[in-house]
Amino acid sequence: RRALLALRRGDAFGATAELERMVASDPEYLPAWRNLVVAQARSGNREEAARTLATALARFPADALLWTHQAVLLREAGRRDEALAAVRRALGLSPRDPALRLREAALLLELGRRNEAMAAARAGLALGPAPGIRVELERLAR
Repeated sequence: RRALLALRRGDAFGATAELERMVASDPEYLPAWRNLVVAQARSGNREEAARTLATALARFPADALLWTHQAVLLREAGRRDEALAAVRRALGLSPRDPALRLREAALLLELGRRNEAMAAARAGLALGPAPGIRVELERLAR
């Protein structure tokens, strides 16, 4: 709880320290791993976040949110093809997540693959209501 409060306050360093303790004391607690990656990335330590994420993915390979974090880190590093592969891995684990379809469509656009991006956006729209995401998906589907 303290770690999440620290993240919300913008104290990524404090959150990182607390989350590292949590992961060390209970390495099977998935939410601590997820939040540790976020805290490390927000503190500017993307290399450490990538190492932590690799460890977490080895431990929890069927977690769509970890794959989404992987996609974010890869995209930020300019590795868009690999980011797309990570998003698609997350989609394989969570196929009804419209936010993942939005990420997929955005990456496809960045890669210059407009027709595929439009198809991904349409697939996201078909998943049903997701008000905040729906606006972006509709924009991409045009």
